[in-house]
Amino acid sequence: MSLIVQELETDVSDICNLPHGANIVVSPSKVAEFKHKNVRQRPRNKAKDDEIIQSMKKDGIRDQLKVWIEDGTDYLQLLGGYGRLEKAMLLNIDVPCKVYRISEADAMRIHLQDNTQREDLSFIEEVNAAKTIYTLHNCDFETTRVELGWSKTKLRERLEIAKCCSKVKALVDQSKLELGHAIVLAPYSVEVQEEKAKQIIDNNISVKALREIIGKVQLKLSDAKFDKTECAGCEFNTKDQLNLFGSIGDEERCRKSSCYKEKTTQWLQGIKEVAEEKYGKVIYLSQTDTKQVNMVSEKVMGSEQFRDGCSNCESKVAVMSDVPGREGLISENQCVDPICYKELTSPAKAAKKQTKSTNEAEVTTAPSKVGEAKKTVFKPTAKLTQKNREQIRSAGGELFKQDGRTFAVMQTAALIQSSGYKPSEIKGYSFRDIVKHCITADKETLQRLGTEAFHHLISKTDTVAHANMIDVMIDLLKNAGQAGEDAVRMKWKMDKETLSMYTTQALLMICEQSGIEKKLEEKGSWKKVCKLKQADLIKVMVDTQPDSPLFAPNEYLINIK
Repeated sequence: MSLIVQELETDVSDICNLPHGANIVVSPSKVAEFKHKNVRQRPRNKAKDDEIIQSMKKDGIRDQLKVWIEDGTDYLQLLGGYGRLEKAMLLNIDVPCKVYRISEADAMRIHLQDNTQREDLSFIEEVNAAKTIYTLHNCDFETTRVELGWSKTKLRERLEIAKCCSKVKALVDQSKLELGHAIVLAPYSVEVQEEKAKQIIDNNISVKALREIIGKVQLKLSDAKFDKTECAGCEFNTKDQLNLFGSIGDEERCRKSSCYKEKTTQWLQGIKEVAEEKYGKVIYLSQTDTKQVNMVSEKVMGSEQFRDGCSNCESKVAVMSDVPGREGLISENQCVDPICYKELTSPAKAAKKQTKSTNEAEVTTAPSKVGEAKKTVFKPTAKLTQKNREQIRSAGGELFKQDGRTFAVMQTAALIQSSGYKPSEIKGYSFRDIVKHCITADKETLQRLGTEAFHHLISKTDTVAHANMIDVMIDLLKNAGQAGEDAVRMKWKMDKETLSMYTTQALLMICEQSGIEKKLEEKGSWKKVCKLKQADLIKVMVDTQPDSPLFAPNEYLINIK
């Protein structure tokens, strides 16, 4: 089947008017690089490229490029097909493209899929793809695995090997080391990795033999972060050998690296759990694509945006170093949503880079001065958001169950939706759209629409559609004004189940908003309460309770604003 294309003239107005899904043929000079750059960067295979070029000379380009038109722009950005575009430029031939008119987040998703779900990815590209998508999905393992189309084992291995130094990863890419070698070396320092990598190549050491060798590596106990009390009398401690054979002054070392590694891992996990109570989501540095991470603060985002939007956003995380020798170091207030960050800090000065740790990792800090944020954004966790919305829906149900006007609106809207009737005066045909229109309609209009929909239902309807009632109830509550807001406020409860979904930092903010802080200050106990662990702080809040039964936190009320 031949491809039907829409020829594109040089007039930029044609680009502005191209619809989503359009098939076009353009000069390669008309296609610009994606604004977030190409995530897949490596030297091309010259022999393979020459073969493809010869094929393109004969048959042209068979597979379409994917191009994006961002809202408000009049040019094409390349999402997928960088290699084809480069060759088309060399040959000076036009390229077939498919147009995407989608959100920036969806454009980024398509770009990542096109450049990571490929059979010809190199080993390093697989590791980098795992880190990038894992970071952008807020370190959700299963979502990352599905997006990449990998097995659980493959994703775990790539994230583990992300700890390896660049030299070891490059040697695997060059087939000088096996994948198993890299997995064994991953937990150790750069010095140990590079030393053992050289020995593996020089002496043709197998993965099995490497495990035996690495198990005999002596590690400095002075570098250990875990409790070393048990190490003092351990048979694998070199303490008793320090004064033998002229080795006076040497450091105590552990001769059982597997035990050292296990204790370090347990210690690091414990530190991470404590940090998560304070900061919320904590991700390991080795598994983070630092190019997608930006620091946020009041200075960067503005006081209001940082306080009401960024502080409790699910995309604000803490990055914890798991690099040998620097385990446990934390960089807090890191944003892993680069699109949202760029939107809220634009226009801005060029970003500066601040080194956060070793292992060739840099966490990008935000511009020192930015323009006014476009909007205040708050993104609670998915679990908290769902609970909030369910409570609000319940509040709407209780408020409107005896309301005759609401009954008429819902009755008419349900009839229109279920009948499939599409009056021209209603913009959109979802149940939510129809309810929005009916809320503002007078009695006569409602009766007319209901009659028309009923006639349509009994004469022309084939199927019945459904809508999310949480969204519908939110719209009704918004329209109810103060009564709606009061009902929503009454539904929020300061109980253990609700508060356990907040971080310690968020709980302290709720104390400030609700007046609990003031109560405890009057009793002289607030400073002590600020230092409590999450579970103990929740107990204090449940026992204290706000004075007003209408109190609800800002992140909850934002759903009806």
